[in-house]
Amino acid sequence: MIKLLLLLCVLTSYFIEEGKAFFRVRKIPAIISMNAVPSNLDTELEDADMETFLIIDNRLAYDKHGFYLLGEREWNIENPPEILRADKHSLLRFGKETEFYKDKNHVYLSDTIFAQADVSTFREVGNEIFADKNTLYYRTEPLAGSDGSKECRFYPGNTGNKPFLTAFMQDLCFENNGKIYCNGNIINGADSQTYTWLGFGYGKDAHKVYYREKCLQGADPGTFRLIPRPSPPGDYQLSEYQPDNSIWYAKDTTRYYYNGVACPESFHILNNPYATDGKHIYAYERNSYNKNLNMPIRTLSVP
Repeated sequence: MIKLLLLLCVLTSYFIEEGKAFFRVRKIPAIISMNAVPSNLDTELEDADMETFLIIDNRLAYDKHGFYLLGEREWNIENPPEILRADKHSLLRFGKETEFYKDKNHVYLSDTIFAQADVSTFREVGNEIFADKNTLYYRTEPLAGSDGSKECRFYPGNTGNKPFLTAFMQDLCFENNGKIYCNGNIINGADSQTYTWLGFGYGKDAHKVYYREKCLQGADPGTFRLIPRPSPPGDYQLSEYQPDNSIWYAKDTTRYYYNGVACPESFHILNNPYATDGKHIYAYERNSYNKNLNMPIRTLSVP
């Protein structure tokens, strides 16, 4: 019998034992059995100066000679990250949702430096948004027109981007300093007093409709709404569909929209999961087929 072993995660750490420094790689299998148990690979840091050796976190340590990154001396690392240029005597780790570092001169995130950040006032806001006294940052990029001294207001139901995105990206939409941002991009012209986040990339104010940072020209905000995913028909497996909260279309009084693009005015929904533009039948799922339909079936896309 062949057993497949899928590694759930690999954990790293530094530790000191009997006056010596070590770097550990711990492999934890997803399936624990008699033949599949966690394993450790310990490497002694033979050149570590134990009088000055200090563990910063599971990736970083240093002594009077310099940094270790994942058990390697900085001078042995090709294209070393910015954080290895930090001042090791003042370097500290911060953050709850996202781990970042500060020394007396700079702020560092995931091996990238915040070149313009004010170190003394730099803080984590949440959802990969950071701020100092001057501006907001999305990940490591400063947001034009933002004010770090003012509130960052996330829209209800907006969970935001996480460090590792799933295949279906969650959009991050928020207001700061009278401006609306989506995924780090400013929505030009959006009215912060009346803007509403609808979800799935769509938002609207009293005058316009938006898909992420783009204005949907001609869309009517008064009648614009999202069309929920229909229940799967009996001859389809639920696994062939996106999660239950998926949105296939949006609609106003004139036309349908798909992924932020206006469909032709002739485009309309038949019975799920089909739609037509009068010339072709469109099915949301790739390789969909129904022998009772006499028009060609295509993967749903905007003609």
